[in-house]
Formats: sequence, C-alpha cells, structure tokens
Amino acid sequence: GWGSYKNSGIKKALWDGANIGGTQYGVPFNKSVEVLFYNKTLLDKYGVKVPSNMSQLASASAEIYRKSHHKVRGMGFDALNNYYMMQMKETYGKDFNKNLNFATKDSVKAINYYANGVKAGYFMQAGTQKYMSTPFNNGQVAMFIGSTANEAYLKQGLKKGYVYGVAARPSQMNVQQGTDIYMFKKASAMQKAAAFKYLKFLTSKSSQLYWAKQTGYMPVNTAALNDSAYQQAKDSKIPAILSKTSKKLYFLPVTKNSITAYDQVNVNMQNILAKASKGQNWTSDIKAGKAKLDASWKQ
Repeated sequence: GWGSYKNSGIKKALWDGANIGGTQYGVPFNKSVEVLFYNKTLLDKYGVKVPSNMSQLASASAEIYRKSHHKVRGMGFDALNNYYMMQMKETYGKDFNKNLNFATKDSVKAINYYANGVKAGYFMQAGTQKYMSTPFNNGQVAMFIGSTANEAYLKQGLKKGYVYGVAARPSQMNVQQGTDIYMFKKASAMQKAAAFKYLKFLTSKSSQLYWAKQTGYMPVNTAALNDSAYQQAKDSKIPAILSKTSKKLYFLPVTKNSITAYDQVNVNMQNILAKASKGQNWTSDIKAGKAKLDASWKQ
C-alpha cells in the first residue's frame, strides 16, 4: 500500500468515507459536494445578494418570489434527504443513525424550514421535473442546491439570455457523496498488486485533475484540489469555490440499513412537501414518516 494514509495525498474527509468500523476498505473516486447554483441575471434584476447562510437563503428566496410577482420561485434542494441530514447535523448536531427521531422538536423545525417555504411559494421541490436543473434552466426558479455535477446540464440547457453563477453551499458543513472503489480479498496476490497500482494511478494528482475537468466531479487528491491552474479554470465555475465549500464534510455513515433509511427520508420529505404545496397540514405525515423511518432501520 501507501505505507500510511499521509502518502496517499487523498483528502481526509473523503478517505474516511470508505472506512468501516476502523478498517480502511476502499479509496474515494467520483466524489461531489453540494453547491448553490444561482441565476445571476435574475438575482441582479431583483437586487438580491447571493445568500451565504440558511437564514439568508430563505429571505432572499422570499424577496425574489415577491419582486417577481410570484412568477419566479426563490430556490429548491435537489436531494431532499441530503437537505434533511445536513440540517439535522449542522443546526442540531444530530447524526444520521437509527437513534434519529423524525418527530422530535428539532426534526420538525428542520422539516418546517423547507415545508413552510414551499407552502408560502418561495421554495420549490423538483417534483415531477425530477431535477432542479430543469426549472432552473427555464427561469422558473432562481437558485438551487445540488451536486457539482449539475454544472454540465446548466451549460447545455440554460435559457438564452441567462447567466448562471456558483457559490459555496450556504452552510458551515457540506455533504460528500459518490463512489468509493474497493478491492476484493479473494483476488490473487498479483491481481491485488495490479489493482492497487491502478487505484494509485486513479487517485494521483494528474489523473484526478483530468477526471475533474472532464466530469465536474471534485478531485479527491488534495494537491489537485488546491492546484492553481485547476482553481482558475475558465470553462467551469466550480473549481474556484470547491476548496472553500469542502472544508468540513459529512457523509452518510456506512451502517446497516443506512441507505434504506436515507431513501425513506427522501420519500418522507416528498410526501410532506406535496402537502405543503397544496396548503394542507403535514403533521400527520411527520408522524407516519417517523414510523416508516424507524421500520427502515430495523428491516
């Protein structure tokens, strides 16, 4: 191997994502974090500053909705489960595990931040459009929080006359997501040696710079992430803010049923926001969501 983690050159928070119960099983590869995409043209038109925290995000969204005479919604989150997990971790210090209670006061506050905005009209959920990039590209929503990999869709689909911008996620922490590569122990010694060489090659500075430029994923290699040529890239707006927005990363813990539970949170939030968009009460949906989330941890 590398002899020690230090020699790998891989960003620590990403490296830890492939560590299960104190054992390093893999290395990170196609990783992304969330960023705030905003329609610079619309924000300038309505005289709204790019928000840098969650409270500003809500007030900026409400202002856009008001000034556009309810034609443009302020913002939406692409991944509802990321939204919930990060809000619970950052604002209330709660980790995503089987002890997380969907119906506690803190959880209800986290849910209501988004649901109240949807009810009032200044927040939106992707809903039938599946991804926030679709309503963003046609000017129905002025901002959204989603994976860095979204930039490619904005470059292709943004309506003529609009200019997009990218800012750090308006929070102290960010979510790291994506794939880790694992090596199987049943392989022969020679296969393992070859596989490790390949892992080393894939996570090297040069490979990671090439990969990041071609795909929009973030470099897992620290030297690549901090590379000045990468940060000053002309064809992407993400490298310039990536180092800033990935200082404190959190990830879905690798525990039994965590992915099933994570998917359930997404369903719970969809149900709640659907009610909110119709102006209906969602208290019973929080209760039902708690039962479903608890069951998903126990299956």
